[in-house]
Amino acid sequence: MAYILHTQYNSPNTDDRFIKLPAGRLGLHWWGRPIGQNPFGVCAWLSSQASQVSAHDVIWPNNVAQLLEYNKPAWASGNYDENWRSIAFECDPNDIEGTIPTIIERAADLVRNGILIEDFT
Repeated sequence: MAYILHTQYNSPNTDDRFIKLPAGRLGLHWWGRPIGQNPFGVCAWLSSQASQVSAHDVIWPNNVAQLLEYNKPAWASGNYDENWRSIAFECDPNDIEGTIPTIIERAADLVRNGILIEDFT
């Protein structure tokens, strides 16, 4: 299975610290409500300065939108120390069974590309 990679987004919600790559942690979040939100709206919100939150990737079935460079911390966990040690995925709760294979494929790609360590937590 291959996913479509969307790269038109760029979240300003990060800071000037850097994540030492490969990262040892992957944070998974399910976005807001399981109905009524579409992934492009979620990408736009996380790319808005007004949101004050971000993620590295937004993932839904067969799609990944990268919002941040992986060496920049996402404002995802509510914990500053955790943010600069982790890669953050924001995932689609509308179709969990369809989203999980894309999460696995993206995580495997990040391991292959030296973004995540092989035995990340």
